[in-house]
Amino acid sequence: MKNRTVMIFLVSLIILPVQAVEPGDPIWNRSVGWWVWSLAPTPDVNGDGIWDVFVGSGDNLVYCLSGGGAAPGEIVWSWNTGATVLSVCSISDVNGDGVDDCLAGTASDTLYCFSGKPVAGLTEILWSAGMGGDVWTVSRLPDVTGDGVDEALAGSGDDTLYCLDGASGTVLWTYNNPTVSSDWLVVRPAPDMNGDGIPDVLAGGEDDYIRCFSGMSRGSGDQIWYYKTQSTVRTVSAISDVNGDGIADCIAGGEDDRVYCISGASRGNAQSLWTFRTQGTVYEVAVIADADGDGVDDCLAASQDDYIYCLSGRTGAKIWSYKTGSTVLTVAAIDDANGNGGEDCIAGGQDDRFYCIDGKTGQKIWSRDVVGGVRCMAAILDVNDNGHEDVIGGSFDSYIYVFEGGPTVSKSVSAPQSPDGPVTGTVNQTYAYVTGNSLCSRGHAVEYCFDWGDGSPAEWNGSEQAHCWTLSGDFVIRARARCTVNTGVISDWSGGLGVKINPTDVNEPDGGGNPPSLCLMPNHPNPFNEATRIRYSLPAACRVRLEIYNVEGKKVFCLVDTHQEAGWHTVSWNGTDHAGRSLPSGIYIVRFTAGTHHSTGTMTLLK
Repeated sequence: MKNRTVMIFLVSLIILPVQAVEPGDPIWNRSVGWWVWSLAPTPDVNGDGIWDVFVGSGDNLVYCLSGGGAAPGEIVWSWNTGATVLSVCSISDVNGDGVDDCLAGTASDTLYCFSGKPVAGLTEILWSAGMGGDVWTVSRLPDVTGDGVDEALAGSGDDTLYCLDGASGTVLWTYNNPTVSSDWLVVRPAPDMNGDGIPDVLAGGEDDYIRCFSGMSRGSGDQIWYYKTQSTVRTVSAISDVNGDGIADCIAGGEDDRVYCISGASRGNAQSLWTFRTQGTVYEVAVIADADGDGVDDCLAASQDDYIYCLSGRTGAKIWSYKTGSTVLTVAAIDDANGNGGEDCIAGGQDDRFYCIDGKTGQKIWSRDVVGGVRCMAAILDVNDNGHEDVIGGSFDSYIYVFEGGPTVSKSVSAPQSPDGPVTGTVNQTYAYVTGNSLCSRGHAVEYCFDWGDGSPAEWNGSEQAHCWTLSGDFVIRARARCTVNTGVISDWSGGLGVKINPTDVNEPDGGGNPPSLCLMPNHPNPFNEATRIRYSLPAACRVRLEIYNVEGKKVFCLVDTHQEAGWHTVSWNGTDHAGRSLPSGIYIVRFTAGTHHSTGTMTLLK
């Protein structure tokens, strides 16, 4: 275990929310108490529908900060661990409150699991685990115990790699190299590499090895494979299959100035698929979606030689490199930042600058200067509701910075499918109808409302809704959708479903006697071209109005507006408006008013 002294001072906390317009524009920033060692975006904690962020700082505090909404950068909660917080990550809901929780490794030799969701502004320790050295690295491992909760991974300065039960903090397995003293500097989850269907673990540290362990290990960690490098390993990541054997592979780097790609299918002493030589320590590697068009994901690398590299995942050949002003400490991929398709690259380092680089060409999209070196960085799901991932990073100047990641995505919601359900029924009975398949351009959830065709108020709800008609007639049901976050973003109406609602006490006219009740009969013919007949019944004399509307609700013709005697009545309509002009093909609504009674029907005009 190495002893390290960390100086701590306090600075004022400043939040700067800004209206971002272009990629790279600042969105907000906030100072914490000292260096930002680590950060991890996490799904919404404070209920505003926007991702938030966990932060580990040199001021001994773990922070949860609001990612956006009404108070971007606001402290949702914080906890003083008593020592520098070296590493944080999000872990799936441990305590069953519906919110992901937080793992934090500290220089006090302790791994903490905090509740992500505060109660009255306070979090709680769900569990903690003591270790024999600084906890340099933490990560989440998808559930391997079957309890539905992710497990916790930690690398410590006591020469030990840990896998702990995420629900309780109980140690599931450990690995300790018996021959070499080694701080574990990085541990990450990996897809199944040994064929047991369970996620596995990649790790590295000061013993110069890249190692892969079975996620199902118990007791002492079961090594699947290992690969000897020439110096300390600082970074590892899984990458999707690059050599065509159907198994994910591994990329890694460290203090021997090399980037490695190791076959995930290896057993024992692993096979290197390729290596790439830089001119300085490789501090971080990350995966970027196929940058060179060969159908295989590629590799980003941050190096001490001042370069950001993009390397072919298949061969290790350099696709591009970008020269910065100093050591590059952190690198990640972000969704298309300049609108040309594919993923792009974000990076930062000791030249006090954030970079966004075109993933295909290596050309700079934008850069932004800050006051201190950029220690850590990630893409965070759209915090300012413009439809694009944003960039969040932590600096040695004690600040968290958030920048606009890419161009604004227009707000839109696609029209839903036409409603589906019964097409006949009777009054005062309830019938269920379903719609769906609408998408929001910003990726948000959508909700639906139905127009039942009878003038009843529409309510926003799920894709399946029910309705009861109190009047007989022919109706057309339509649906539309809206974004649940931006409720003013509403789709067009869907196509219509024709529904005939029959009265329970009216028979077809037989040509004799007064009808027993009011009834608007279906027009005939329907569809029609030149003219159609509309028939209705009056059990008693009353004032009658018979009006034609288009589907936009505009009245186009009035057929009847007079007092009529009891009996059956028939009128014809030739598809013209009140000025005698022919109307276009489409669906038209006939509204029948007799005294206080109202009913509607639909007609289809075909030219």
